[in-house]
Amino acid sequence: MTTAAAQRVQLGVIAFLVLAMFWHFFPVMEQKWAASDSYYSHGYLIPFVSAFLIWRMREKLAALPRQPSWYGLPLVLLGALLRVFCAYKRVNFLSGFSLIVLLVGIVLFLWGRKVAWKLLFPLLFLSAMIPLPGHTITHISYQLKTFASEVASRLLPLIGITVDREGSTIHFWRPVGKYDFLIIDDVCSGLRSMIALLAFGAVFAYITPCRLRNKLELFAASVPCSVIANMCRIVFITVIAYFWGGAVATKNQYIPNPFGKEGYTIHDATGISIFVIAFIGFFTYEKLLNRPPFRLPWAKGPRTWLLDLGGRIVGLAGNQLQCLLDAGHLSGDDQIRAKDAAVWSKVRSLPQFAASPRNRMLRILPDPALPDAAGSDVSFHDCIRMARDGRLGKDQFLAYSDGGSPMRAGNLDFLRPHWPAGRVGIALDAALYAVLPVVLFILVRRDEDLKAFGSGTIGVLLITIVAWFLIRFALLLAALGLRAVRPPEKALPALPGSARP
Repeated sequence: MTTAAAQRVQLGVIAFLVLAMFWHFFPVMEQKWAASDSYYSHGYLIPFVSAFLIWRMREKLAALPRQPSWYGLPLVLLGALLRVFCAYKRVNFLSGFSLIVLLVGIVLFLWGRKVAWKLLFPLLFLSAMIPLPGHTITHISYQLKTFASEVASRLLPLIGITVDREGSTIHFWRPVGKYDFLIIDDVCSGLRSMIALLAFGAVFAYITPCRLRNKLELFAASVPCSVIANMCRIVFITVIAYFWGGAVATKNQYIPNPFGKEGYTIHDATGISIFVIAFIGFFTYEKLLNRPPFRLPWAKGPRTWLLDLGGRIVGLAGNQLQCLLDAGHLSGDDQIRAKDAAVWSKVRSLPQFAASPRNRMLRILPDPALPDAAGSDVSFHDCIRMARDGRLGKDQFLAYSDGGSPMRAGNLDFLRPHWPAGRVGIALDAALYAVLPVVLFILVRRDEDLKAFGSGTIGVLLITIVAWFLIRFALLLAALGLRAVRPPEKALPALPGSARP
């Protein structure tokens, strides 16, 4: 039997054993997904999304060495024992996590640490389909709807609507002199949309090419986006109830369904708006957070060059192409052609590429007064690595080995995105990510008005999270504004490699 056939047999046996162990668990899970009041109706999609994430990295997985590790065996045993315990005690919530532990252990045991590390996120993402226990959902939903009704009762007077809140019920007098009320039920708590947006945010942050810190921040941004979107929905429904009555805002009036059958109520239609508003906020935040560090000048003259960025064709003027070459952002293997040419060629075929930093050696000078002094010659990529590691300071002098006057390392464009943050940058990051959340949490807890505004622990946490992200959003906008006052520039979409070695 060949190795490939033996692996297929192993996978078949393992798949059969896993299905046998979880045979009675999957119907229970599906029943919770299909319930009319389910908070996990998206659970059907999660296994397919995980499978797609694994499929899209199939070439990278095929190139990784297979090094089976015995460290996976304890995870396999732990997952199996946890499943047996959960089946005996009928704890369905932990049964789902036992499946994830078992799968991670199997991958580690059969293929090794490198493959397990690559598949870690797709396997952990399966936790998005595991419903929380009913009492936990009830507790969180109660605090969320109380928080939502409190926020709405504070926002509505700002637009001229006076209301009173009692628990999760909003009382008001309509303009016609009639008393009415609106009940913020569990459906309007925002928990359902928050759970779905957290799953979406996790996938979106995973596939977005950026630093790990930005990925975590982007994932966390799904919480304030869902909260703000749900606040907008509740305020909108309350305004409709104020002018046309609570019955119109909830059940009586139907919006025609373009696909036939029964129409949607205004209440149902506004539920869709939560995702629209949340997605707008989410993608806006991502654009601000991951704005390109390198920007091109405005085109001088017609765009006579076409650059292929992995299937995305970008038109460039001559000065823009020269800017990319001078900054070292184009490698010799990037595909380019003149606009009137029919054949693509590599950037290295351009005469200008000979003068690009990517194609030249640099010499670190011990004394700038002696340009010809013996020094270590380094390549373009070596300079970047040394700048990242802190071995190349901004005040050190460099010169091209093939000629040229000495220059400070800090004046080289291709090194600027890679300098270490330094003490000031580290202090600012610590203040933003460590000190500011703690300060905001303490302020919310100690201020009586804010504490009432966010009744309950979950309310206080939500106010802290939303306040932090609003401050962060304002800082990102301020940074964008500072760049806008500079001479007009245009960002190159999906810069090829961003000078990565």
